[in-house]
Amino acid sequence: MKLARLVSSTALALGILSGQAANATTVEFTGYAVGPTVVQLNAPWNGYVNAGEFAINVDGVPMTSFCIDLMQSLSFNTPHTDYSLTALNGSVSNVQLTRFGQLYENYYGTARTNATASAAFQTAVWEIINDGSGSLNLGAGSFRLGSGTPATVASLASTWLTDLDSKSAGSWSFTRLGSGTWQDQLLASQVPVPGTLGLVALAGFGLVVGSRRRKGSD
Repeated sequence: MKLARLVSSTALALGILSGQAANATTVEFTGYAVGPTVVQLNAPWNGYVNAGEFAINVDGVPMTSFCIDLMQSLSFNTPHTDYSLTALNGSVSNVQLTRFGQLYENYYGTARTNATASAAFQTAVWEIINDGSGSLNLGAGSFRLGSGTPATVASLASTWLTDLDSKSAGSWSFTRLGSGTWQDQLLASQVPVPGTLGLVALAGFGLVVGSRRRKGSD
């Protein structure tokens, strides 16, 4: 089961990278993978919002995502059928794309450890998608945090963003899960080293062959 999920999600990412159309007929938000934590925004609107990593199913494949659209909402445990998958580099600047790579390469592991870190990571994603072509400042620009945001979340996000441009971007692929009705999401996957998919396939083939041999020897 784990192997099947790995191959499915990786194949999906490679389909986007190769420029093939990949339309999600059914997207379902099942909850939060980590979090959420309530944060306050001053822009692009004033109010409170949950921040954290989503657990979703894309055409039945379990994945996780972060919000990149604060102007629309979503519903949990409801099939959404008007989403489509497109490469993120078609809608953001090269600076933003690099910064997303730097964020994921250096801090995504930490973001998965607790609700505070997950909310800080989501906050950093919002800052990059809204203001990431220029200076990264959570108190200025098109995206701004309010004073009602937990200090631990704001401080961690600010620390990551302040040091971001000095970090390695790694090898990441980013996909926009977009809808005209529902909240757009960011999907991320590490670009496999050449030959990795073949090794995964061979490993799976080896498991099947080994199983058949054991059955034949009984």
